[in-house]
Amino acid sequence: MKQIINVSFQSLIEMDPMELSDYLRTEVNLELPVSIDSKADMYHATEMMAKASSYICYFKEMETLTRAIKRQKKRSGCSTETADNLLGCEEIFETYKRIAEQYYEQISKMMTMKRLMLDECKILGRTT
Repeated sequence: MKQIINVSFQSLIEMDPMELSDYLRTEVNLELPVSIDSKADMYHATEMMAKASSYICYFKEMETLTRAIKRQKKRSGCSTETADNLLGCEEIFETYKRIAEQYYEQISKMMTMKRLMLDECKILGRTT
């Protein structure tokens, strides 16, 4: 999968979970459109949905890889601190995946509402 964040996976999981969270907070750039009233708004909303979708896939992959590494290290007898740090990273990746899912769902709902409003206007004989 294409790397979305500008740091390697290994560097990310070596970070302290709080450091990782702070880093992702600055790197992940998602925003909800204020409205979907113009073509530019629709383009922006579509762009944010595509970005959210990419983040969902990326963070799911990071979560899965971190879980696999955590299990491998536990089997080889790593320290409790290492296992806890990996668990923390795994949970942060899961959280960011869920945040991206919520952005995607919210933008999708906004687009659906816009489509329903346009359909209703068409039924009533108004055009927009």
